[in-house]
Amino acid sequence: MVGADHRKLIPAAVLIGGTLLVFVDLLCRLATWLVHQELPINVITAILGGPPLLLLLLLTLRGERG
Repeated sequence: MVGADHRKLIPAAVLIGGTLLVFVDLLCRLATWLVHQELPINVITAILGGPPLLLLLLLTLRGERG
C-alpha cells in the first residue's frame, strides 16, 4: 500500500495497527454486551489476521518455487 520506503511504511503500520486494535476492542466490547461474556481480544485479532497471514505465506512460497 505504501511501498518499501520505511519513512512511509512505519507510520502507516502504526496507524493501521492501532486502528485495527481499536476496531477489535470495539467488537469485543459489543460481544460482551450482547452475550454477557467477555471475549478475549486475541481471539478476534487471530480470526481477522490469520487468513491474510496464511495468504501471504502461500503467495511467498509459490513465488519462490515458480
